[in-house]
Amino acid sequence: MGTTLVVAPTDSNWFDFLKHNQVYDEVSFWRLSAQAFKALSPGGLFLFKSKRGGRRIVGGGWFSTYRRMECFLAWEVFGFGNGAPSEADFLAPFAAHAEGNVASSQALKTSGETTD
Repeated sequence: MGTTLVVAPTDSNWFDFLKHNQVYDEVSFWRLSAQAFKALSPGGLFLFKSKRGGRRIVGGGWFSTYRRMECFLAWEVFGFGNGAPSEADFLAPFAAHAEGNVASSQALKTSGETTD
């Protein structure tokens, strides 16, 4: 069983896109890793910490599930919830990555709250 709270460094572009487009329902907090996410149990609090400025908590949500999936499927499932305006923009960070076609995705049921 995981913990009940995780604070994760958050990509500013990902966060800004979601905030400005008011994508609060369900988002994919993806990462460039094939390693399973086991730090949080469903229902646990997942907080987003800004990587810029004061490195403060800027938002959060309730963790729903972890799914390892190929990038094209992550786009089909989450669309704008991936924090990008298009599939091409979403896929760009994966292009140079050794595991190029695998996204580790944590689905979050978000509260719609941001502080940034």
